[in-house]
Amino acid sequence: ERERLRVHNVSGALLAGAGLDYERAQSYQFLVEANDGGTRKPGIDHALQVTESVRVDVVDVNDAPRAPRNVTTFEPRENLAPGTEVGCVLVSDDDVNRSAPLLQTQRLSFQLTAEHAVFEMDAGSGCLRLRADGVLDFEASEYGATWTSDGGLVGASHTLQYVATDDGAPPLASAAATIRVNVQDEADTTVDAALIAPTDRATGEADDPRLP
Repeated sequence: ERERLRVHNVSGALLAGAGLDYERAQSYQFLVEANDGGTRKPGIDHALQVTESVRVDVVDVNDAPRAPRNVTTFEPRENLAPGTEVGCVLVSDDDVNRSAPLLQTQRLSFQLTAEHAVFEMDAGSGCLRLRADGVLDFEASEYGATWTSDGGLVGASHTLQYVATDDGAPPLASAAATIRVNVQDEADTTVDAALIAPTDRATGEADDPRLP
């Protein structure tokens, strides 16, 4: 309590030290002693100091949700059915008590900052899922499948941003946070022509599929 509240030793003004946080403590109660700096004299029976009990009630204000600063990564396999959930984001809010839902006073809503051709976000849960017309393909995306210098193949990757907004007064939104979806390969039922090595007609030998 002394770190958060203090009394000025001359004016008696009550000052806030560290920030007051309603979610940490709703009230503070302590004793304040005041004296006139005088000296007791023999035979004089009057108080040179007084002690009072003081109570400070903290008023709650809305806190903005806090989204992760680091990129949230999901790694679903390709060819998932439309509507399949690929992962959920975790956002904290001091006004939202997820461990005791009956006690919470606010709820969060989630949305992507821009419409995406493949994914959509559930507004209530913050879970990312495939759109009804969304196709998750390892070999085709906004970045596509690419060969690495050591001959490995890096598949589709999608980058999205989202915000979380509470229903407080006034409603407050988190800073935009980033999701990266790295699509994982699985055996296709048909041969992918893009990954077949072309044949050199002069020699009959297969060309390096990594070369254009």
